[in-house]
Amino acid sequence: MTKKKQRNNPKEGEDKISSPSTLKRKCIACNELFERHQLIRIMREHSSKEIIVNPNNKTFGRSAYICNNDECFKIACKKNRFSKVLKINIDENTLKKIKNND
Repeated sequence: MTKKKQRNNPKEGEDKISSPSTLKRKCIACNELFERHQLIRIMREHSSKEIIVNPNNKTFGRSAYICNNDECFKIACKKNRFSKVLKINIDENTLKKIKNND
């Protein structure tokens, strides 16, 4: 017979694991935490290396999250945060695509 592993219950004062809809993500520009649905997701698809704005949650790839705030977008562009986080060179046309989908 195989033994089942027991799950450890969280101790008092520890948070339980949140549901996926309430997970917090950090804006790449202002570094503030938000719930995932409040941010814009910019993703580099794994297979094609294409940049996708607000993909469905089942798409696999490297993601960056940003506030729906013009100031945060300017900071991210100025500091080249999209390229650093997504690990791909971002051109002006892609930045316009991201800006227009805000």
